[in-house]
Amino acid sequence: MSSSPEFSAAVLARTSRQATLITVAGIAIVVATFAFSTYRLYSLEKEVNATKKEVRELLATRQSLQQDVEVQRSEYKRQQAILDRVSLQLGKGDAVAATKTLESHAEALGPAPISPRVYVQVRSDAQMALYGKLADTLRTRQYEVPPPELVAKGPNSTEVRYFRATDAKLARDLAANVETVIAGTVRVQYIAGYEHSPLVKPHQFEIWFAP
Repeated sequence: MSSSPEFSAAVLARTSRQATLITVAGIAIVVATFAFSTYRLYSLEKEVNATKKEVRELLATRQSLQQDVEVQRSEYKRQQAILDRVSLQLGKGDAVAATKTLESHAEALGPAPISPRVYVQVRSDAQMALYGKLADTLRTRQYEVPPPELVAKGPNSTEVRYFRATDAKLARDLAANVETVIAGTVRVQYIAGYEHSPLVKPHQFEIWFAP
């Protein structure tokens, strides 16, 4: 049975509409899939960046603790050598010599001097080279410089921050060293509230790079 022209046109129009709907639905699915994939990728990138930051902080803490252990081990050996000499002198019955040894090393038997420790906050990976140059310079001047921390926010100008009023002069000296390396001005900022905090040691400083 042959179809009339009107019937054929209706079938063609209906088929065309169905094809258009299928195409639109397909495009919508593709767009939705792409949007979901983009969002998921963004979320994964945030998670990866957060994990990297935690790893950097853990590595910095580990290095700091290792440095503390080495300082304590060196101090123990230094004091033990003096005490061994005193014990030897006492074993020989020479109390006068033992007393003189103790008196001459009274300062050495006290607490070891605390080396200034500087934590550097960088604002981007591009500043890692600058950190390396600064860290090398400071280490030659007896500063301890753990690995840097990458931060998203911070001051608009480079700062040296200190947490104990008695460290003000050391902070100014540190700022002068930083200015030499970065060839720019460094602000010295006192952060109150940490004078007796067990979390902040004497001679502890932070350097915050400008963007």
